[in-house]
Amino acid sequence: MNVSVQEVESTAFVRDEELWFPDGNVVLEAQGRAFRVYQGLLAHHSEIFRDLFTVPQPTTTEMYEECPIVHLTDQPEDLRQLLRVIYHGNRYYPADEQLEFAIVAALVRMSHKYAIEHIRDSYLSRMKSCFCEDLDDFRKFRSQSGSPSMKLCVTATDAIAAVNIARLTETLSMLPSALFFCCLLKTETLINGHPRADGTLDCLSPADVIKCIDARLC
Repeated sequence: MNVSVQEVESTAFVRDEELWFPDGNVVLEAQGRAFRVYQGLLAHHSEIFRDLFTVPQPTTTEMYEECPIVHLTDQPEDLRQLLRVIYHGNRYYPADEQLEFAIVAALVRMSHKYAIEHIRDSYLSRMKSCFCEDLDDFRKFRSQSGSPSMKLCVTATDAIAAVNIARLTETLSMLPSALFFCCLLKTETLINGHPRADGTLDCLSPADVIKCIDARLC
């Protein structure tokens, strides 16, 4: 198969100011935001990225400064969070730093999608520090104002995303507490969901909405 190369102008996307390495050898583009990074390191961490880089090329390959461009469907901020941890490791988010729920949720979703288990498990453990199965910890969570976890800062509406992440990753130990906190939400939020900062809407599945409504009627 003959493959033609299309050189893409820099105006076709916005360079990410943080994750644009001049000697990077691949450009990841997500929703118009571009990250110039290192293909080998991504492939080392993720078999999904490795397979993505080795699939047969289409008849026209987009390039920028001799780097192939790979188009992704992810939200730019979610991809940025994953790349930060891949390239900087624990130096970017130290284990003793309390993180916003949105950061942790993005890292769990993205590392699950790209099959990077050590990142997924690390940030799931932070989430489980609030959405826990231990009865004493759960009572502590309920009784304190703000976030009782030194690892995670949560708000009431974060429970919706926590339920969905528990389903996504099959972390069933999170479900009882996450669904309980969903039951405490306003009915409008429970049914219609809650928007993330990027506009994506976190909604419970119809089955989980019914569970919460039934529990509130008991």
